[in-house]
Amino acid sequence: MDFNDEFEIEDYLDGILPEYFKHDNIHYTFIHDFNYPFSELLLMSNDKIIFDEEKYLDYLLGYSAFKRDREPLEVIRNENLKELEDIKNGLL
Repeated sequence: MDFNDEFEIEDYLDGILPEYFKHDNIHYTFIHDFNYPFSELLLMSNDKIIFDEEKYLDYLLGYSAFKRDREPLEVIRNENLKELEDIKNGLL
C-alpha cells in the first residue's frame, strides 16, 4: 500500500467516523509490517478499530512469531544496555 492509498482511505474514514465518534481530530495509523514498537502498541491498545478481524488475527500470529524469533536478540540488547549503564555509573 502506498501513501496515496492511505490518504484515500483516510479521506473515506473522515467522512464516516465522525458519525460514530465525537472527536474533532481523529488520528489514523497504518501499520504494514512488524514495526517495533508500533506493532506492540497496536496490539496492547484498547482504543482500536479492526476492520478485518481475519487479517488482524493473521497479523497477531505473525507478530507473535516475529517477537519469538527476535527474543534472543532482545535479551542480548538488554544485557548490553545494562552493562553500558553499569560502566557509565562507574565512571561518573
